[in-house]
Amino acid sequence: MSSEKDHAAFPPVSPAETPKNGLALLLSQFRGWVTNPWLAALSISITVAVILYLRYPGQFDRYTSTIPQDFGVYVKAWQRYSQGENPYVASEYLAFKYAPGMLALIGVLPKSPQDAWFAFSLICIGGLALSLMIGARYKTWRDVIALVFGIVFSWKGILECLDYGQVELFIFPIMIIATAVYVRRTMLSGALIGMLPWIKLPLLFMLIPFLFASSRREREELKPPLRRLKLFSSGFLLSSVFWGAALPSLAFGPDRALRLSQSWFQVMKEQPSSLFQTDINQSLWASVSRWAAFLHSSTAALGIAAIICGLLMGLLILRRPYSPTAQDSFVWLSPWLTMGQLVNPLSWRWGSVYLLGAGFAAFRPGRRFMWFRGLLWLAVIALFLVQQNPFVKGVLGLTHWTDLHEMGVITLYWVGLLLLSI
Repeated sequence: MSSEKDHAAFPPVSPAETPKNGLALLLSQFRGWVTNPWLAALSISITVAVILYLRYPGQFDRYTSTIPQDFGVYVKAWQRYSQGENPYVASEYLAFKYAPGMLALIGVLPKSPQDAWFAFSLICIGGLALSLMIGARYKTWRDVIALVFGIVFSWKGILECLDYGQVELFIFPIMIIATAVYVRRTMLSGALIGMLPWIKLPLLFMLIPFLFASSRREREELKPPLRRLKLFSSGFLLSSVFWGAALPSLAFGPDRALRLSQSWFQVMKEQPSSLFQTDINQSLWASVSRWAAFLHSSTAALGIAAIICGLLMGLLILRRPYSPTAQDSFVWLSPWLTMGQLVNPLSWRWGSVYLLGAGFAAFRPGRRFMWFRGLLWLAVIALFLVQQNPFVKGVLGLTHWTDLHEMGVITLYWVGLLLLSI
């Protein structure tokens, strides 16, 4: 039997009050979910993925007769190999220039070119959505704003990657994952970075920031620097051996793998000089050569470009020497990705896809607003606008935004965002 004390300790609840309190609790939880920055970031990431899916693999009927131009080069290379021919033909303008390890990955895709493109584009879009969610913490609305800016900055590059069938959207998630696991799974991070040069040789540049990070002692770190450097280097070397020699040997046989590797090196050596001089090449080397055409000396132009690269690298190393944390990949990695595009001798305009995390680096906490940064923001906004056809046609009176390629507007765009990020 219950006592009077029990009744006093647990007073009866009015039936009329229970639904009211329950509704208030439900509304409170709903407000908490709606105002959660992480959920907002998730919604944005899913929305971006859905838009890209509907525009590309979702319109699969468009690709029954043709597939994107550059992706067709990969498919043609595999078809040549399957027919016993050499996939590396240096005389072709759109020659296949990826390592035999990449050729083996292409062989995993469906045999039909249309089905292969559908699968590849789906993988790229899924990898992009994953990168957006694991590249930052999303603890505040400031992070969500940075995500929106990053998507806007890189949107042109994302679309061009899928329009042409380029591999940057396949590479980007690999680098984000390598950065996210670096502290706790250093050897795995090294293995992922070791894979990159065998997809695109200039990505060997990304070894530099990780080696700098491996040589520094951080507060409350899990591993001492020397051990961390050993783990990262071991993972990198093992992965390089696997992608450079083991995988091609397993996929094609040792003898044919050797011949394919030799043909790949030959294609890389015989690239025509016109390819470096084309307006679509937006590397710092190419743009400075066009800007300094009045010098009538390619050596002097390359010297000026080298000085600019050296200054930018010096600032980057000075300001960004620390190790990446697990959930701040965008902040740490984005400036290095942008720098990698500038120093790459062949850097195409769709490299803007690597600006996805630029908003996080530019808006990171602790930055003070200075007049120089204000001018940089105005310059970046102007350079963004001249990449949009409505602005170029309506305001500047030009035919297409690519008419400004010769001026190196994308190079300047990358430089501006790099300076805002370091």
